[in-house]
Formats: sequence, structure tokens, C-alpha cells
Amino acid sequence: MRRKILSILLSVAMAMVMMPSMAFAGSIDTASTTEETCGHAAAIGSVHYDTLQEAFNASQSGDTIEMLRDFENADLSNDVNFSLKDEVTLDGKGHEIRGNSSVYMYTGASGNSTIQNVTFKYIHNGSMASESDCKWYGWVNGKQGTKSAVYASSLQGTANIVNCTFDNADWDAIQMTPKAGATINITGNTFSHSSTVDYSQLRYIHIQPSTTISANVTIKNNNFYNTKNPNADSICNIGIWYVNNNGTIDLTGNWFEEKTGKFNCEFSNQKLHQLYPIKSEANANSADVPLPYVAYIGSKYYRTLQEAFDAAKTASSTTEVYLCKDVTVDNTLKFENSNNQRIYLYLNRFELKGNNCTPIEFATMGCNT
Repeated sequence: MRRKILSILLSVAMAMVMMPSMAFAGSIDTASTTEETCGHAAAIGSVHYDTLQEAFNASQSGDTIEMLRDFENADLSNDVNFSLKDEVTLDGKGHEIRGNSSVYMYTGASGNSTIQNVTFKYIHNGSMASESDCKWYGWVNGKQGTKSAVYASSLQGTANIVNCTFDNADWDAIQMTPKAGATINITGNTFSHSSTVDYSQLRYIHIQPSTTISANVTIKNNNFYNTKNPNADSICNIGIWYVNNNGTIDLTGNWFEEKTGKFNCEFSNQKLHQLYPIKSEANANSADVPLPYVAYIGSKYYRTLQEAFDAAKTASSTTEVYLCKDVTVDNTLKFENSNNQRIYLYLNRFELKGNNCTPIEFATMGCNT
């Protein structure tokens, strides 16, 4: 009888040891596939961790944190903010981070951190937007939810966000405040706002240092969906403020569901033509839509240089005409004014030439190149 009881106790003990660890809090590492059967939430190399937070805490320079299951924090009052250390990569392996959760990227002056293959979905907390924000954005009834999916505050080094999906976030999908000389690479991602729940998103990509700086920004080969979603108060695809063009700025090769204006992008220093070439379809293999304009005056673009000259001719004040691509003309263009004001033509590092003709005839004194 004693042997039988001992055998039963040993069997129960072994079963308890072999059970995967479980979380009984608001944040849950939830299994979503049968790919991983070990019961762990994340791995760094051959070392597995019961929770995603443990993997973040244990990571060191050069490590890759691999998600083995989805993570969700349904507790709107307690934020879960993962800190991605310098020189560490988070590889979601297609898994989701949901709810009241964010990833903070920290990189030193020469550091490099990466988020790849993660789906951020329904990023939402219980905080109320400030009165000043509600007034600024027009939320007359207030707004619950101030959470962004990815933050990079005072970024000094390089932040890479690659092949991720962002679907519904309270505030911004990606929010970055770079320092001078920082590098931002946002490539191959999908941004959408598909919820029928009233999550009011502001921007998909928001880059705004505290003062005007030079930085290297690449936002390339991304797909931007659902910019006219009626449940969204004010979705902006790309917003870049206070970053001048002295660094490397590459905003080409993206696809925008919104086709009007500047594809719902807002810049303080960049221009519409810097978005071209764009993709004609979300699944296009390359950027197959070239820039349809040749020049601009302020925010107004022109398909021919003569159209730009004609607009400048009738202006009531000094006018600056800028090329935005190389231009070859078959007939000599007339560069003149009618209001005795100065008109400046800036080649803007592009080439203007005539096809067996002189490209420009200066018809009136006061025109300047």
C-alpha cells in the first residue's frame, strides 16, 4: 500500500514539474500557434524564457530575442513597456504584441537596435488625453487612449523597424524623437487602421526632434492602408518635423491608399516630390510610378516648367521656382514677369537642358537664375 501511495505522489509531482509556467496577471504570453510546443514565451539562442519580459531583461549586446508566442496586456491601467537594449534585435517571428503594451528602443551614439517581424495590434491604454491635446486635435468629447506601439526617445544611434505590421494604435504606430546624426530605417512594414472600435489614431510614423537637426531617415517600401477610416479622427501616414534635408532622406517606394494631396503626409522641411517614385499597388514589386511633376512654387507643383513660369509671371511678389527633376525641353521656354517683381529659378541640383535649342529665353529684366 505504501508503495502504491508513493508511486501516485511521484506521478503527480512529475506532472507538475512538466507543466508549462502560466501567468495569472493582466499581461499574458498567449500561445497562438503549434510551432512552439515548449511552453515558453521567448528565446535567446538556446535559452528559453517563461515570459517575454524575462527575455528583454536577460538580453545583452548582440542578442536576438525571438518571440515564441503572442503577448497581450489587457489591463488598461498598468502599462507594459518593453525596453529594447542597445545592439539587441527583437524578432517577433510573426507573433503579436497587443493591448496596453509598447516597445522602447534605446541606442547610444554608435548603437544599433532592430524590431522585425512583429505584429502590433490594438495598442491601447486607459489614459485620457490632456485638455490641450483634445483642443488641438478637435476631440470635443475627450479621448481615452494615449499609447504608441514603438517609441525611440532621444535616439542617438540607429533604429531599424523592418517587416512589421501595425494595426490600430491609440496615438502613433511609431514615435521617434531623434538627436542630431541619428539614423532611422523604417522599411517593408504595413500600417493600417482596420478596427470598427473607436480607437482614434493620429499618425502611423511620427518623427519630431525638439529642434531642427540633420538626421538620416529612410522610410521605404512600406504600405499605408485605411487612411480614410471613418472611426479615425486624424490619421497621418508620415509626419516629419524639424529634420532638415542635410542628412540622407529617402522616402521613396511606398504605397499609399490615400492618393490625394501629399498622400496624407505632413512635413516641415521635406517636399512632396521626395516621396517619388511610389508603388502603384501594395503588392507591386518595385516603385513603378515616377514623379509626374517637374517644378514647384511653394507647395504647388507643375507638370511642365512653362506652367510654373506662367504662374510665377503673374505673381504679385518675389517668386521662387524650384526644379524637382531633370528637365529637357524641345522648345525654348519664356522666363518673364509682368508685375515688375523678381523671379528666381533654382535648379536644385537638377539639370535643365534644351533638345537642340536654348532652354530658356529671359524675356524681361528682373528675372534671376
